[in-house]
Amino acid sequence: SDGYIEAIVADSEGLPLHVAEVLASGDDPGSSMPRGVEALLRERIASVGEVPAQVLSAAAVNGRSFGSSTVRHASGRSEEETVEALELLVRRGFVRETLDPSPGPARYDFSHGHLRDAAYEGIGLARRRLLHRRTAEALRLEPTIGTRDDVAWFAQIALHEREAGRTMEAAAAFREAAE
Repeated sequence: SDGYIEAIVADSEGLPLHVAEVLASGDDPGSSMPRGVEALLRERIASVGEVPAQVLSAAAVNGRSFGSSTVRHASGRSEEETVEALELLVRRGFVRETLDPSPGPARYDFSHGHLRDAAYEGIGLARRRLLHRRTAEALRLEPTIGTRDDVAWFAQIALHEREAGRTMEAAAAFREAAE
């Protein structure tokens, strides 16, 4: 049906292998990442090297879009290492720099949602919690992202705190968002 085809195309975000894998498996689009796509993406991620992989993991924790300074803080890498890693990730097609004319740190987007998902799923629980904690800390330090009255900013911090396993800090940030 037209709805099924449209759902496959939307879920694939233009990745032909994704379309072929979903059609071959007969799975519903969006139900899970096709195994062939997941294997290809994990292989690509493994090929970038240690520092770019760490920056990519920190970016994946941030979400589909992220800022360079937040990722630098979360990854624990220097500014130079982070910039070099992001440049490599742009050249390799993992992320793209957004053309945001506003002042502040450079912004990036993952080139494909499933690439972000594969990078995130490849992070172990202990590292994932560490990266979420560092991301929450980075957001608190980033005055250009949010202000004391920015509900979304506090909610984002709260979600990262919760994913870091820090329930008290998450509750405080949720409370601040509600106020």
